[in-house]
Amino acid sequence: MVLLFLAIFAGEIMWHAIVPLIPAFSQRFHLSKLEGGVLLSSTSVAILLVSIPAGMLSERFGVRRLTLAGMVVIALADLGQGVAALLSSTARRASAVRARLRHPLDVRSRVAERGVG
Repeated sequence: MVLLFLAIFAGEIMWHAIVPLIPAFSQRFHLSKLEGGVLLSSTSVAILLVSIPAGMLSERFGVRRLTLAGMVVIALADLGQGVAALLSSTARRASAVRARLRHPLDVRSRVAERGVG
């Protein structure tokens, strides 16, 4: 039960910590106030849409089982986000290496070789 409390607490902290950052995100990504609000409320809309089916599932399978299944889904989603971030940064580095191997001499080095400029 302590683990569940800590998971919920961490989620709530992250949820409420993002609210003051919405104006900065909106400015950085050129979002209107409406778009920033929609972005912020998307989680609440998802909770609203899932609440009734989740209640039906908890009646059928029990609260404890559904809670454990939810924690597994959260863990897998967090793991997926971490792996995606790692793969994204690794892919960007690999792309840079590929670009250098494909074009070992860029325009500046060709100009310097010929003594132009």
